[in-house]
Amino acid sequence: MDQNRLQESTMKAAKKTMELTRSAMEHTQKTLEKTQELSRFAAEKSKKLRTPSAKADRIGTAVGGIAGVGLLLGGAVWMCIGKPAYAAGALIAGAAALLSNRIHYYQMKGKK
Repeated sequence: MDQNRLQESTMKAAKKTMELTRSAMEHTQKTLEKTQELSRFAAEKSKKLRTPSAKADRIGTAVGGIAGVGLLLGGAVWMCIGKPAYAAGALIAGAAALLSNRIHYYQMKGKK
């Protein structure tokens, strides 16, 4: 008699444990699906943000070109004034900015 009760209580405990485990697994699965969905959404959104619109790209290239020309002119002025260290820095930065903008411009032009 006591042994039967013990077996019944053991079976009830085992069933309850199995139900809890199943419930936890279902909850984990739902949470995993939500996390994967958020991850996919974030990846799509970041890809969209990494590629600027054509208008923003043109504006950025123009501003970079103007900055490059400004640095080249500033370097020339400093060379005339007699400050070769400032002149060299400005000329190198201006040339690098112009070169970078030209390369980007032709890459974007080639993609059209």
